[in-house]
Amino acid sequence: MVSQIPPKIQFVIQALTKQRQRHTEIVAALQAAESEVSKAGQRVSQLRAHIAQREADLAASGAKIPLEPFPEDAELARAEREQRILALRMNAPREQLKASGAEMERLKGSVDKAWLEFGREGYESALSALEAEAVKLQELLLAVAVFGAAFPSLRLPTPAVVVESVRSEAIRPGFMAPEPLIHTSDPVWVAKNNPQNSEAYAALRATKEEIDRLKAGD
Repeated sequence: MVSQIPPKIQFVIQALTKQRQRHTEIVAALQAAESEVSKAGQRVSQLRAHIAQREADLAASGAKIPLEPFPEDAELARAEREQRILALRMNAPREQLKASGAEMERLKGSVDKAWLEFGREGYESALSALEAEAVKLQELLLAVAVFGAAFPSLRLPTPAVVVESVRSEAIRPGFMAPEPLIHTSDPVWVAKNNPQNSEAYAALRATKEEIDRLKAGD
């Protein structure tokens, strides 16, 4: 049964977790840079509005137009330069954010691939074990049938067991042909007269639920 995430999957999940942390840091840095650009932009807007108001006042007063620039003109030039530089500085975190997002997607794909590989390996292992046991079961069923046929006076109960390989190669002993084939959603053997059947099915269902739980935590 599966009780913990396999080491191979843990490795890629840990790499994805670290990348998510780095991505969060890049996002925070970009947001801080955007805040600085926004503040600089507000300062530029304030200076432009102040200069526009002074020009409007001069126009309304009819006073002589000054040849020298306003003191605010130089301050506006500095503020606009600061805004441009801060905006350019945002290019680096933007590129980092783009690269980080691509790396996260790659790692997510690696996690999905690792889970699929784990599932395939587990499936093949369980399937091989099932097929090996199915051969033994077929031999035992034949023995049961032989003893039942040899001693009819004992009125022994006839077993009704059907094993169907998930490789589409059904194992159906001839003496069982009249019995209906039983299908389940899991690759398990079905024994209608076997009280352990419900326990085996419940155990496999529990394993599937545990795998789903582990996958949900990646």
